[in-house]
Amino acid sequence: MQLMKTQSDTFKDALYSLNPRQKEAVESIDGPVMVVAGPGTGKTQVLALRIAHILTETDTPPSGVLCLTFTNAGVHAMRERLLRLIGSRGSEVVIATFHRFGINLIEKYYTTLGFEEAPTLLADTESIALVDEILEKGEWEHIRPRADSSKYFSDIKSLVSLLKRENIAPEDFLVMVESEIDNLKNDPENLSSRGARKGELKREVETKIESLERTKEFVQFYEQYETLKHERNFMDYDDVLGYAVVLAQSSDEVKAYLRENYLYVLVDEHQDSSGVQNAFLQAVWGDIERPNIFVVGDDRQLIYGFGGASIAHFTNFRTLFGRAAEITLIENYRSTQTVLDAADALLQSTLASGKLHSNTDAKDEKINIVECDYARDEIIFAAHEIKEKIKEGVPPEECAILVPKNYQVRSAVAVLRDQGIPVAAMGTVSFFSQPETLTIRRILSALSDPYDSVSLGALLLDPVIGIPPLTAHQYLRANMRKVNFETLSAYASSRLPTDAVAQFGARMRDWFECSTTLGMHGLVQKIGEDLFFSQPSDHDTLLRRIEVIRTYLHLLEAGEEKNPHLTLAEFTARFDRLEQYGHEIPLAVFSGKSGVRVLTLHGSKGLEFRFVHIAHLDESSLMKGKRMGFTLPERVDALIEVKNEMVARRELYVAITRAKEFCTLSFSRHSYSGGDLEEAHILA
Repeated sequence: MQLMKTQSDTFKDALYSLNPRQKEAVESIDGPVMVVAGPGTGKTQVLALRIAHILTETDTPPSGVLCLTFTNAGVHAMRERLLRLIGSRGSEVVIATFHRFGINLIEKYYTTLGFEEAPTLLADTESIALVDEILEKGEWEHIRPRADSSKYFSDIKSLVSLLKRENIAPEDFLVMVESEIDNLKNDPENLSSRGARKGELKREVETKIESLERTKEFVQFYEQYETLKHERNFMDYDDVLGYAVVLAQSSDEVKAYLRENYLYVLVDEHQDSSGVQNAFLQAVWGDIERPNIFVVGDDRQLIYGFGGASIAHFTNFRTLFGRAAEITLIENYRSTQTVLDAADALLQSTLASGKLHSNTDAKDEKINIVECDYARDEIIFAAHEIKEKIKEGVPPEECAILVPKNYQVRSAVAVLRDQGIPVAAMGTVSFFSQPETLTIRRILSALSDPYDSVSLGALLLDPVIGIPPLTAHQYLRANMRKVNFETLSAYASSRLPTDAVAQFGARMRDWFECSTTLGMHGLVQKIGEDLFFSQPSDHDTLLRRIEVIRTYLHLLEAGEEKNPHLTLAEFTARFDRLEQYGHEIPLAVFSGKSGVRVLTLHGSKGLEFRFVHIAHLDESSLMKGKRMGFTLPERVDALIEVKNEMVARRELYVAITRAKEFCTLSFSRHSYSGGDLEEAHILA
């Protein structure tokens, strides 16, 4: 008779299956430990087993173990693994993202930070609204140009985020800017030594000083943003860890609470740690001799430099809490040796000794490099490959297309759908790019302002509304100076019901009347039913239209949750503002998790697929980064990761090592504008 395995047997079997280096990492539970774990080397299993080993070998309660990760997916994966290994005790271990842990700490000690009640975390859309309010109300000479008021919006947001992650307050940043200006003015090397400008500052130096003077206006914005946010009891995403550091540094009570409650600390993906995350660890445990802190990471997978991560934060752990034990994991349980050799050829670790070694039964397949004429051809080629793999029995969910830029994700999704391939479109389809989204926005704008002739005129010509173009133009020509809701309603009453413009006018009048009785939620549903669902259409179009209405309803619910008295005018103005500032809203798709995955190189981290096609590996797509619109002091400028060859190698390294068996790389020779494209140098 076969006996069922006990929880203890599961743990022992997992422990027995470890290779020597994994076993060393699991059993080294005292003092600081640093593990350099290559991709696919079983770090999640090592983390889970180490926690189980701590609970088995010591009298530490499960709640005394703290495991910090960087993503919610990492939290769920670790929780599931622990539950399988040690059962219900796994649910008591504290596993959280850095930010969730920080939020919990702030909610417990918010009065120490000067708040009267726990601050609310700003959503992206609310943060945009706050920034917009400050820019609209202030007298700005530089950061809000009249010709393009949103020009520096993303730079402002990025710089605020960067300064917070590096613990640089507005007043400290201002000191840096002014110090840089003084240094430039007083450096003899910056004086012209000949010609008409002899003895004067060089022109390029004067230009830099002028730019730094403009940057000082950003400091005023930064101060106002911080003040207004605090007054309204808000905190943004980057405040969370900053506040956690302040609590740990300034409050003995907080520090004592953390030390007494968390006897063992484990940090996943530590190469992605920013300065503020390391400052938190040091603030709490920095003066303890050899604290039980365990970090795991891989220098080759540092791809969040734009988020404040630096390899120095990882390597400094070697001595941050005393000399740390160092362990390297190189045995890979995911990919074939061909994939690993390609990854090793692309990028060598500066910390690990030895190359990645495959421990899988999969047959080695060649890596293909494909040259195409245009970018669309690459995705069509990938679609053909995926169809073949699906025929061979590879599930669509085991296939992925990876690209450098977000806009390339959306383009690839559209091509795959055209090719009839199921796509896991969660978060990849833009709400604003759907034609029905614009139609609904125009209707809501016209209903919120009966004299909005622009929206009403556009609706008469909107192909989704379906008025014959000649009929719409005849009406607009006859009513050129009086295109408004009132005249359209009167026209509807005076014409035969068969008149297309009259039909639309009657419909608008009906919607306007319903807006006072149904509320916004009911109004949007009715517009969708009348406009999209009453007439038959093909399945894909119908599904997309349902998804558009579904997204509107989700956004309405979120808006009304924050503001129960939200008006139609406020709701529509919010969309205008979000689009103006380039904020993407994902379409709320059905079955978004099934099908082929299309992701950026960054977004693929932590995932794995049997087949991976990495597209658009031309030099421009891979290497071109966004330049900051402000001139910054050298110390701050050095914190911004410049897109260079090493950064590109890391991104491609991560992408290649997502593949278990099959991997194709592709690039194009020509752009759609007629120019020539160059194969990425790192491919050569």
